Amino acid sequence: MALAMGLSFTSCGDDNDDKDTICINPGSTQVYSGTMTVTYEGENYATDNTIVSMTGEEGGKTVKLLFNKVKFVPQMPVSLDIVVPGVKAVAENGGLSLSGDGIVPLAMNRTFEMYSVKGLSGTVKDGKMTLSLSFGSFPVTYKGTLAE
Repeated sequence: MALAMGLSFTSCGDDNDDKDTICINPGSTQVYSGTMTVTYEGENYATDNTIVSMTGEEGGKTVKLLFNKVKFVPQMPVSLDIVVPGVKAVAENGGLSLSGDGIVPLAMNRTFEMYSVKGLSGTVKDGKMTLSLSFGSFPVTYKGTLAE
């Protein structure tokens, strides 16, 4: 498992009007362990000990989320590493507010337009991450705690 390093927040230094946007040092990563719940055909499937890594991207205003070795439902034949790039990160209430819509995820070195991320919203604060999003038509929630 990757070692958790604190994300470093800095001011962006450009003259945009988006005063709440902060910069996150590219390459700095936080690793969370928690429960991912997927709704499929009206049933909720919860998977404990799901690892999600959050890494600052180039430019410092977005993060990349990596869902490590996930199976969305028990009958899924393989576990996948799913990357969701370009998630907006904004300083809010002493933490981060995460958001994104229409983001095409990556897995197995290719894009998966069919499972585009919709309605991503979440927070990172006090060592906890909460996410709500849909991969295509499948609603997903995640609640995790910063791994040591």
